[in-house]
Amino acid sequence: MLRRPEKDEIKDILMITAGCAALVIGNYFFKFPNHFVFGGVTGLAVLIGDLTTFSVGTINLVLNALFLLLGFLMLGRKFGARTIYATVLLTVSFLVLEIVYPMKAPFTDQLMLEFSISILLTAFGSALLFHSEASSGGTDIAAMILKKYTGNDIGWMLLISDVVIVFAAFFIFDIQTALFSSLGLLIKSMVIDTSVAQLNRSRMVSIICDRPDSICEYIIKVIKRDATYYEGTGAYSQQKKYIIICVLKPKQEIKLRRYIRDNEPSAFVLVSESSLIFGKGFSHIS
Repeated sequence: MLRRPEKDEIKDILMITAGCAALVIGNYFFKFPNHFVFGGVTGLAVLIGDLTTFSVGTINLVLNALFLLLGFLMLGRKFGARTIYATVLLTVSFLVLEIVYPMKAPFTDQLMLEFSISILLTAFGSALLFHSEASSGGTDIAAMILKKYTGNDIGWMLLISDVVIVFAAFFIFDIQTALFSSLGLLIKSMVIDTSVAQLNRSRMVSIICDRPDSICEYIIKVIKRDATYYEGTGAYSQQKKYIIICVLKPKQEIKLRRYIRDNEPSAFVLVSESSLIFGKGFSHIS
C-alpha cells in the first residue's frame, strides 16, 4: 500500500486536533451544563453521570476504551491509531477542565443560544474527524462500522447508533431537555453530512482545446495533479479537438482556470462539483 506524503499526515493530525478542540468547547461549555444528549459516548456519559456519583470524564474514559477495541478489530490500525489520539485528547481535556474550570451551571440563561452553539461546534468537530479518517470514539465508531458495511452517509448512521441514548433522556431529564436532545441529534446528523460533503468537495474539470500539451504540463508540474486526455471531433466545425479531464480541489481549479484564461483563451471549460471522488489522491474506494 502506498504511504501518504508526510505533509498530508501532518495536515490530518492538525485537522483532528482542531476537531477535538471544537468538540471539547461544544460539549463541556454548552452541552454538558444543559444536559443536552445528542447521543454518543459523551451523551451516554451525561446520562450515567446524572444517575451515579462518577464524573462525566471518568465514564467517558471507560466507555471509549471499550469502543476503541471494537474499532481496531473492525476498522483497522490507521483508523484505530487516529481515534486513540482523538479520544485521549478529548478525555484528558475533559478531565483537566473539570479541575481547572468546573461548570456548575450554564454560561447563560439563553437555552436556545447554547443549544445552537453546542450543535454547530460538535457537528463541525465530528466532521473534521471523519474527514481525516478518525473519530471521537464511542458510538462514532459504531456509526463508522455501519457506514463501512452499508455505504450510507455517516450522519444518518450516527442517527441510528445514537437514537437509543437520546430516547433515554425522556426518562431521566425533563421533557424540555429530552425534546431539545432529540432535535439536536437530528440537526447534528444533517450538519455532519453537509460539513463532510463540503470538506470532501472536489471539481471535475473537462477542457476542450486545440493544444493539450501546455495545459497538461501545467496540471502535472504546477498543480501536482494528473489528467487524462483523448482526441475528439467538433460536431459543427468537424475539426480535431482534444478533451482533457482532471479532478481538482477548489483552489486548484481556480489556478487552472486562470492559467487557461491567460494562455489558452479559445479553450472550452466545463466544471462540475462533486463530493464523491474515489481513487488515488482522493478517498479510498469503500
